Amino acid sequence: MASESPSSSPLGSTSFDRRNVRYEDIHAIRDEDFDAMVRMARIEDGLRILDCGCGYGACTRELLKRLGSEQSIEVDLLDRSAPQLARSEGELSSWEHDPRVTLRRIHGDFPRDLPPGVRYDRIVAKMMLHENPEVLQTAIVRSMRDHLRPGGVLVLWDLSLSIATAEFFRQVIRWKDELVGNDTFVRDRHLPSVEELHKRIEEGGLEVVGRPHPIDYQIDTAIRLRTEFVGRRPHYDEWLLRARRLAATLPEATRQELQVHDNGDAVQFRISKVILAARRLS
Repeated sequence: MASESPSSSPLGSTSFDRRNVRYEDIHAIRDEDFDAMVRMARIEDGLRILDCGCGYGACTRELLKRLGSEQSIEVDLLDRSAPQLARSEGELSSWEHDPRVTLRRIHGDFPRDLPPGVRYDRIVAKMMLHENPEVLQTAIVRSMRDHLRPGGVLVLWDLSLSIATAEFFRQVIRWKDELVGNDTFVRDRHLPSVEELHKRIEEGGLEVVGRPHPIDYQIDTAIRLRTEFVGRRPHYDEWLLRARRLAATLPEATRQELQVHDNGDAVQFRISKVILAARRLS
């Protein structure tokens, strides 16, 4: 395998630089979710893939775990957080000398820092779109379409909130990010509803193919205490108080949809994510 060190460009710091968590744990990701992602990517011999907003390389790891013995692929891992890219070296160490695999790490922004003229057979974007402002999300999807080869597929894994639950979830997560000091998350994030997500795809020139894979995700504030509020119990208690007060104002139907549960030390509620495949139309 050829493995290239991260190329770099001038970038500001991001809250991901110090967010040393495993999303398989805090997001309760199941093997069947990764199975769905790989199935939608339809891995074939000779593909070139972009892992867009790759973080520590979890999606690439799962693709490579399922790579056939006679298949070879190239993967570009792009992320604007240098510490997350560095973590990917350990995550992907099993494939460092695998002749089937070529990895390239790119420290930068999508699409600005991609190699000139590059086109991909597949783009995988896990929980990346919502890290961008609302006004940029359609343009990002359109740029993903432009960076796909004819017949190429975007595998998009992101939030898919209902209209009823979206504003509650957005506010609770914004409070969490404010209290732990995730300044770039507060500034940039827009957590999309299911309607917004499908509008981005349509306006971006892509067409959903096949059956999306829904994910029913339970938020448990206690997990965030152990991972994001470490040493900040008063900040966690403030977050919990705000979440409780906001939940108490919701219509009963919305509380039932969220399945809000408060055990005194933590609050749990449920929201929706989705994994889907979208094909370049032309």
